[in-house]
Amino acid sequence: MLAELDRQGLRENSIIVFWADHGYQLGEKGKWSKAGSLWEQGARVPFIILDPRAKGNGNASPRIVELLDIYPALVDLCGLPKHKELVAELHKLAADYVAGKTEKNTIL
Repeated sequence: MLAELDRQGLRENSIIVFWADHGYQLGEKGKWSKAGSLWEQGARVPFIILDPRAKGNGNASPRIVELLDIYPALVDLCGLPKHKELVAELHKLAADYVAGKTEKNTIL
């Protein structure tokens, strides 16, 4: 993907986001999967944002983030209008899901 963005001359005008929906354990603590683990390797996920305008590219951030932060971060980076109600609703839906207050088949 990066090579194609370079080939088309679009990389300097593109924000690239890479993330996963879960971590994975590769034998640590005797686990070989993603399921049923609250160990750091299973709970942490890659979350990388590359913005060609950012001075911090290539550096890790010590901030705690969650995947619900993708939408507001991209809205900010793209200079789009902010919809605080939508962000608040996403966080409420996630909290309700974790607390078991939503249907089992709810999609976040």
